[in-house]
Amino acid sequence: MKKLFTIILFLTCTGILYSQNDNTLDSLKKRVVVLHASSGKYVDSLAKVFGELSEYYAYKSVDSARHYARKGLAVVKDKNSIVYTTLLNNLAEVYFAEGKLDTALVHYREAHQMAQLLKDEQLDFDIVSSMGVVFRRMNMNDSALFYYNKAAAMIERINDYSSIASLYTNLAILYAGISLEEALEYINKAVDASLKSDDMNHRLSAKSTKGNLLYLFGKYQQCIDACRENMKEAQRLHSPMFYFKSIPFLVIAFEKSGQRDSADFYLRQGENNIHLLPSNSAEAIGFYEVEANIYDSRREYRKSIVAYQKLLAYRDYEKHIIYQNMGLNYYDLGEYQEACKAMNEAYLLLNTTISENIQQQMSDFTVKYKTKEKELEIARLRETELEQRNSMMKKTIWFILVLFLLLILVSILLYLRRQQNRKEENLRKEMEQQEKEFEMVQKDTDLRLAKKYIDGLETERGRLAKELHDGVCNDLLGLYMQLEATGTDTEGKKQIVSTLKTTYDNIRSISHALVPPSFKYASLNEMLDDYTAHLKIPGGLEIEYTSQEGIRWETIPEQSGYEIYRIIQEALNNVIKHSGATKTEINIFSGQGCLTITVKDNGKGFKQPAGRGIGMNTIRERVQAINGSYHFSSTDQGTVLTVTVPF
Repeated sequence: MKKLFTIILFLTCTGILYSQNDNTLDSLKKRVVVLHASSGKYVDSLAKVFGELSEYYAYKSVDSARHYARKGLAVVKDKNSIVYTTLLNNLAEVYFAEGKLDTALVHYREAHQMAQLLKDEQLDFDIVSSMGVVFRRMNMNDSALFYYNKAAAMIERINDYSSIASLYTNLAILYAGISLEEALEYINKAVDASLKSDDMNHRLSAKSTKGNLLYLFGKYQQCIDACRENMKEAQRLHSPMFYFKSIPFLVIAFEKSGQRDSADFYLRQGENNIHLLPSNSAEAIGFYEVEANIYDSRREYRKSIVAYQKLLAYRDYEKHIIYQNMGLNYYDLGEYQEACKAMNEAYLLLNTTISENIQQQMSDFTVKYKTKEKELEIARLRETELEQRNSMMKKTIWFILVLFLLLILVSILLYLRRQQNRKEENLRKEMEQQEKEFEMVQKDTDLRLAKKYIDGLETERGRLAKELHDGVCNDLLGLYMQLEATGTDTEGKKQIVSTLKTTYDNIRSISHALVPPSFKYASLNEMLDDYTAHLKIPGGLEIEYTSQEGIRWETIPEQSGYEIYRIIQEALNNVIKHSGATKTEINIFSGQGCLTITVKDNGKGFKQPAGRGIGMNTIRERVQAINGSYHFSSTDQGTVLTVTVPF
């Protein structure tokens, strides 16, 4: 029984730390300030620095680690990137450190899927190893071994000693409850790999795990030396979690070797510093379990009860065992009523059939308590009153037993209900995930179709421009020159020549408008200004083009600039053909990371429903191709087209 408790303690207290960057805190914060000053130009770089800050604080301050992980996820633009996946993994590690295993597992699974899509085997290796640790903490050793084996299959392709040391340490922890010899073999491999790495955290984790295994092998003095060395290193690294990974085994090693004063000293050290740990942390649970067990072995039951009461505030599983142990302590102290209360709590918390051992103990406590009441009553009551009391006592015992059975039944029903709710919640999450994936696929398909449509449209425009310029324009020019060369000079000939010249100029202008604009030697602003200034428009129509000062035109992607140019072309074409307007205003301005374009006229508006014409369909497809948005309104006072494009 004692050996089983020690192995369980080992599995609770021992864990693995993930690597931290060697950059100092000041350096990281200076980089944040510099990137903030870039006006959102380098948001992905800023997110990456937040990720490094999250890793820096991972085993120093869980609150700070969570804060920076969430800030990074809030600013990162590309959700399908290494930066986003790393931040997701960092947030999962925070939840793991807080003991929120279910939440940590949800984030690890999402990060695992992203790492596989990105084909980042190093990151996926770390995530898979972490999932194995979570399942081990949940006492699901089959699942833990599955993910450890999955990580082991990646080792040959991973040339990172820190990751290898992490995996071997986790395997050693898993085998500590199965085969100590195999556990020692794995931890020796972990120590060897960690010594080849520059990561002090993995090195310290492997060494502290080996120190704990030395205790399980009965080598108490070697365990004490190793734990002391690891605790000094943890203090140097300002890592309370590492510090508390060694205290439990150091204390019980001192206790086993008869050095009780040293054991008491480190118990006090733990009590004084345990507030540095996050709530529900495995290290805090391990410390209080050791403290309670040691006081139990010394028969200092009052102190043991205090330790168990503290453990109740940290541990959110198997609380019935804690109450059972408290009941045994109260029994040994002769406080039978408190023993009954504690054992009653154990009954209420059980989610399986009550063991015969606990049932027998409950019966003993009840008899002791009622016997003590009987002895007190004998001194005050007559023989007849004593008989009545005995009768009432029997009825009370039967009532309590019936009540216990009812409580057991209620507990079982509540447990089954919780299991059903959990299954329904998991099913709901899976459905939401499938809907999310479908929406992403649908959005990607729409974007690709829009781009394909625009590419086809531009190809056709280029072909038409070439046909008009090289074919029709040249034919008209030849006909014009033939007419000029004839000797006759009549009024009819002059009209025909004038008409041919006008037709030639118009077709040549149309072919030039169809040719894709080039931004190599001119900005979007310059090209739009030139286009509106030289556009041939019917008499009575005035076009006014304005743009906001200070726009950094060179930062606008060429694809976005090209589509904006075509959108304005199409909008002006609609105004000239359909609006009957006398004035058209084109305005471009920027703000909040977006470029906004408005085309407004004072015409008669569209009689047909907006969006059904070829022109508006083309505008909609072009806006979608550059991830923009648009709004079109038409009244008898005119039309307004507003396009917003991120850049």
